[in-house]
Amino acid sequence: MRKIFKTILLLFISLLIEAQVNEYKPLIVKGEESWDKPQEIYSDVIISGRSTLAISSVISFASEAKIIIQPGGQLILDGGKLTNLCPEYWQGIEVRGAPNSDNPDDQGKLIMKNDATIENVLVGVRNIFADEVLHYGGMIQASNSHFINNQVAVQLESTRYNRTNAYVSYFYFCDFETNADYQGTNSFKYFADLDHVNDVVFNHCDFANSQSEYTGIGIKAKEAQFTVNNNSTFENLGYAIQNYGSGSSIGSVIKKSYFTNNYRGIYTSGVNEMEIYDNEFSIPYASEPSTKSHGIYLDRCDGYIVETNEFESYTPSNKGAVRLSKNLPAYQQKMLNKKP
Repeated sequence: MRKIFKTILLLFISLLIEAQVNEYKPLIVKGEESWDKPQEIYSDVIISGRSTLAISSVISFASEAKIIIQPGGQLILDGGKLTNLCPEYWQGIEVRGAPNSDNPDDQGKLIMKNDATIENVLVGVRNIFADEVLHYGGMIQASNSHFINNQVAVQLESTRYNRTNAYVSYFYFCDFETNADYQGTNSFKYFADLDHVNDVVFNHCDFANSQSEYTGIGIKAKEAQFTVNNNSTFENLGYAIQNYGSGSSIGSVIKKSYFTNNYRGIYTSGVNEMEIYDNEFSIPYASEPSTKSHGIYLDRCDGYIVETNEFESYTPSNKGAVRLSKNLPAYQQKMLNKKP
């Protein structure tokens, strides 16, 4: 009898260990798959090349879990929500590309639509990952979607494909938000981090921080070309847009957008041919002269067009509307600002 009991006990323990191992084994998606019911995920989800996972429900991830979209794979988040299972943040989505290919079908792709949401994550979605091989350059196409309470919402870096062609990542009618429910152990950093990417479009997007005053950056760009337009808004940020180049970088277009109560609106350094026009800025009061707030600051830029912007400034000297660095030859530029 003892022998039978021991055998049953060992079998039970073996099955229990196997169940725990399987729980943390990566989930591999091959072919076409749909998730339309709530799930809890404790391991990585890997979408293989030439495969598609469609999510239309609430999927909750453990803190060490992430989604990996392999080159040529696709995730469609159609009204679904990706969120954290534990109080700790989860790891987000890696959209891996094929940096040596010019074919967009070889890149991983994330499509978000119909009130899709990514929330409570360290980096919501990134298109770079390094192991033995550097996988970067996947594509993100989001419309009518939400990025809520992420330490970093979107991180994009370049690929061979987007160096030679228009980069096909865009954000239309999307909300980027940090609010009082932010759970991160570290401070919110930025909504979008762009590094050496071209032609990224933010069309009618809202970038809002209500967690604490003047925290984080809306768009942080390095050697990147992007467009912000069509009633996009930036609110209560440390910097709305922070844009760096090498001195020979070609600029971006920022137009027909609203900048409200951001301690610093647009800062651009070492970038040429910037176009900033038809925007409205409400500049907060700067109590310390050494940390003066501003609407637009151009540092070591050339050939820019800044015109028909409107400024409402609470800085007593009103010098915070447009600032030029001392080594900038302003007489070479075109500057026309309407002030109320």
